[in-house]
Amino acid sequence: MNRNLQGYEVANTVEKAAKETLEDRDSKNNLKLLYDGECPICNREICMLQKKDSQSKINFIDISSKDFSPLENNNIDYNTAMSQIHAIDNKGNLLVGIPAFAAVYANCQLLITSTLFRIPFIKRILNPFYATFAKKRLWLTGRMNGNTK
Repeated sequence: MNRNLQGYEVANTVEKAAKETLEDRDSKNNLKLLYDGECPICNREICMLQKKDSQSKINFIDISSKDFSPLENNNIDYNTAMSQIHAIDNKGNLLVGIPAFAAVYANCQLLITSTLFRIPFIKRILNPFYATFAKKRLWLTGRMNGNTK
């Protein structure tokens, strides 16, 4: 394949990812973000996102709260929610892992990060790293025994 064609394909891919990011940013679609409030790493990220969520488009749902209800959150139970980050849009669409982060970051005006997370080859690289982190985060944060519910 010649370089011009490769460059065109890369540009198309980035343009598509940027367009998706801007569509998320500009949509009237609010998100529920399910997170582990007992995880110090998660809390740091959520605190930053809450500060960036200037339009209040994200409802941050702490799955470790006694008030957490799977019925109000697409029937996602505690153990499923603990496996990876989950986001739910107004239409009930579920986003898990890197796609959830991409949507949340777009809504929090972190547009470059959101766009990068949508580029297929970057997603392919990030997915296994995030999956490993999600599995090991209890160990990383000193919560070896896992579930607290």
